Amino acid sequence: MNKLIDLKNVYQRELKHLYSKNEINSILRLLIEFEFKKKFFSFVLENKLLNELEFKQMLSHVEALKNGCPVHYIIGFKEFCNCIIKVNEKVLIPRAETEELVFWIMSHVKAKQRVLDLCAGSGCISIALAKNKNCKSTAIDVSREALILAKENSKINNTSVNFFCADVLKSNFDFLKKQHVIVSNPPYVLNSQKKYMHKNVLCFEPHLALFVEDKNPLIFYEKIISISKIKLIKDGFLFFEINDSFSEQIFSLLEKNGFKNITIKNDIHEKPRLVKAQLI
Repeated sequence: MNKLIDLKNVYQRELKHLYSKNEINSILRLLIEFEFKKKFFSFVLENKLLNELEFKQMLSHVEALKNGCPVHYIIGFKEFCNCIIKVNEKVLIPRAETEELVFWIMSHVKAKQRVLDLCAGSGCISIALAKNKNCKSTAIDVSREALILAKENSKINNTSVNFFCADVLKSNFDFLKKQHVIVSNPPYVLNSQKKYMHKNVLCFEPHLALFVEDKNPLIFYEKIISISKIKLIKDGFLFFEINDSFSEQIFSLLEKNGFKNITIKNDIHEKPRLVKAQLI
């Protein structure tokens, strides 16, 4: 029989080249809760001993983690804004910064209002707004594989979200009614920034949802702003998650296109990553 400390020592030793000590502890907590279907503190209080089969199963996850596989792809889901969002390698894993963006939107949106989520991926934003604020959410993404998972996520969270497969860069979405809120977390990481990316992001998460060409880094923002000028109601809100390197350019772009009350907000890491603007 093996103790929790034995498992912890293996994880710390094998993963120290990839993660910090605190990150490894968090990963281990997630995997224990996933495998044993109980909260970590209950597991600790019970002073549970792991039999050989249980210990071997937990060690198998170490090998996947050493190869760079993100822990949420191993367990298959991520908790996000009171929702359970299933994830796989066809969608980005929802980040804490995106959760901040959703909570910000929640403070401006009302029940039954129409919300359009462009570059929706797993559907986490539109689903969270539908579930928590009873919004009439529409989610659009270019990836059919991502939308298959997003539709499943909508069912899991008992929400009614309209999903469409379309390329944001090639459509003006004339078939949609005017929206109260448009939100997007589009691709914004420069190709030249790949060398700074963590292995578990670069080798596992979909590049289609992450990267843009260096020569045209604001391509998605320019198009979504043009869509928003047509598809937002008067006084409607536009929200973005952005690359912090381009906060000033995006502010200017919004201002040039007639948006008012533009706010650039720092995320939990004190980087300017969240944007709100209003079409007056």
